Amino acid sequence: MKLILFRRLPVSRLALLVVLIATGCSRQAVAPSQALAFVANSQESAVSVIDLSRMRVTSTVRVGAGPVALAAAGTDRVWVLEKDAAQLQAIDVKTLAVTATVRTPREPFTWAFPAGESSKADGERVWVASRAGKSVTLLELKTGRAIATVLPDAAPAAFALSADGKLGAISVPDRQEVELFDARKYGIIGRVALPEAPTALAFRADNKRLFAAMPGIGQIAAIDPEHSQLVVRIQVGRGTAMLAPKPDGGEIYSLDSASNAVSILTAYNDEVALTMPSGVQPTFGLVDPTGSTLYVANSGSDNVSIMDIDNRKTLAAVPAGSGPVRLGLSLDGNYLLAANTRSNDVSVIRLRGASSSSIFLLTMIPVGRGPADIAIVPAPVKK
Repeated sequence: MKLILFRRLPVSRLALLVVLIATGCSRQAVAPSQALAFVANSQESAVSVIDLSRMRVTSTVRVGAGPVALAAAGTDRVWVLEKDAAQLQAIDVKTLAVTATVRTPREPFTWAFPAGESSKADGERVWVASRAGKSVTLLELKTGRAIATVLPDAAPAAFALSADGKLGAISVPDRQEVELFDARKYGIIGRVALPEAPTALAFRADNKRLFAAMPGIGQIAAIDPEHSQLVVRIQVGRGTAMLAPKPDGGEIYSLDSASNAVSILTAYNDEVALTMPSGVQPTFGLVDPTGSTLYVANSGSDNVSIMDIDNRKTLAAVPAGSGPVRLGLSLDGNYLLAANTRSNDVSVIRLRGASSSSIFLLTMIPVGRGPADIAIVPAPVKK
């Protein structure tokens, strides 16, 4: 009989280890995923690269300070948004070398690619929002040139781009307003005053409605962007951390962090259809490509809620590491990855397999400090 000693393990990590031991016999039920997961470590100048066929970190790429977001540019490159270094960098997926650096205004915190351009190999453009620079800037990634800069009335807290790339929206909490701009002519075209500071933003799929979260009063403002008018205020839970749209645009999921719930907003009726309980402090939501499942990272309860959207029920609450803040779905749909910012690791959740449909925590993969985002791309074909 083999005795396993647990020395000074935190209770949460010990519980995870017990779960992994209990489910270890089922790991062979799923074929390996031929993909790489890039993980931005926000508290150090590094991106960890996980080989999902081996379920471990196989490389670490040194980048600028404060990498906080990632975006795959097709299958060849992954772009890194570096808040402290005030720049973007491109990582070549095959060589794992940094191949381009583009300067940004100070403290960039979010970005949005014009429609379809995040999948092009060359000539991409990207909008980058900067709090310290009090700006939203359109950059040409091939040359590093700033094409245009939009200046809101105060520092932005969130930014969104319409699906057709023609219209942009900026949350300006210090002014308690949302500012709209023409993304082709680069000028402010409207301002919508709100009763509370706005944060998260989401456009409806047809671009005819903009939703702005007002977490302090537990409401979402439905805005007519064409006429810059507030249409209605929709009551949801308090502390909305994110608005996650369904791929077909029919619903938007409001992650109400202070209420520990997800409000399901019908985007074409401007009303809440249902409120579903989540874990503690839902922080990030990801809808699968079919639009049938919502995955929610609960940073307060250290788990991930898996919700059946069509049938309005929670399928599972799977333990993760400490402080899950971002999620990534493997390209084959077999695995869900959670970046755990406090425990400095990535949880791998098994979703389905050849011999079982059960959902469980498969493994934990240590990465760098403060993992903040995940991007998954196909693994390069070895010749």
